[in-house]
Amino acid sequence: MAGNVATKAKLLHLLEILHTHSDEDHPLDANALIAQLEKRGISAERKSIYRDIEVLRDYGFDILLTKSHPSGYFLAERKFELAEIRLLMDAVLSANFITRKKSLQLVEKLQQMCSQHQTDALKRQVYIDKRNKHKNEEIYYSIHVINQAIEQKKKITFSYGRRVLSNEGKVTMSYRTFTVSPYALLWYDDCYYVIGNNQKYDNLMHLRLDRMSKVTMTKQPSRSFEEVSVYRNHFDVADYAAKLSNAFGGQPMTIELLCRDDLLEAILDRFGDQISLRNNFDGRFRFRTEMAISDGLVRDIIGLGDGVEVVSPSVLREKVALQLKKLCQVYQQDP
Repeated sequence: MAGNVATKAKLLHLLEILHTHSDEDHPLDANALIAQLEKRGISAERKSIYRDIEVLRDYGFDILLTKSHPSGYFLAERKFELAEIRLLMDAVLSANFITRKKSLQLVEKLQQMCSQHQTDALKRQVYIDKRNKHKNEEIYYSIHVINQAIEQKKKITFSYGRRVLSNEGKVTMSYRTFTVSPYALLWYDDCYYVIGNNQKYDNLMHLRLDRMSKVTMTKQPSRSFEEVSVYRNHFDVADYAAKLSNAFGGQPMTIELLCRDDLLEAILDRFGDQISLRNNFDGRFRFRTEMAISDGLVRDIIGLGDGVEVVSPSVLREKVALQLKKLCQVYQQDP
């Protein structure tokens, strides 16, 4: 019995060695595998190594033998390819709502899916801009609680912080307590939001997770999103996100913009490639789409400069004109 246990343990150690120390550029021959096992207090012979590798192959592990120099075995197929790991690492490192500490922890876990040689190469390329990282270490816990609340259709309570400038010129935090029916989590414009309904109002709101603390699931049942949105049966996060502008809510309406041709890429990047386009044959084009009329949308349009004109609706055109008038007034005065 003891021999069988030792044999099974050797298989597991052999698999871990291949996972950690081998890749296409760093294969391990039988002698190298024996030496690695000996470091773990396990003795092995060459013939047993070959048999064990066949057992692992029969189970489904993609262990290849290369006869080029250097020759040996390596684990060819992993759950994630190296390029996929790099993409996930970059996403974690660039996500400003994940703290520096948790970013490094998550990156380390991702690196464990690679060989040690690949991990060493990836570590040399890890860079975090501290200025762009928030400091809320509760974010994982908040996500866990909110997920549970969405699944169980329960309200959540939490403290929500906003930065304010004091009379002395210092930035401080001001906190308010909210009770919200959560419907979805949304990663939008490099921030992570919970979409829900404040029990005091009949609409949807967006709150950033990095500003939330002390998130608690209550025993109160959530209000149905059907009462405060156009959605039925399920909350369509993708459709809702497509109609947002800088995560500001508002009443969705059909908007039409007249744009200079050279802004086509910028328009498609901002509004998506599902918009309805029409050539105006004067160096401009028109497009229509459904968007929430909000301050965020007004700022997006103004940010595109004189190459964009709002055709309709009139309420959006008036909002843009009013904001431009206010900007002109600001710059007509001495600072």
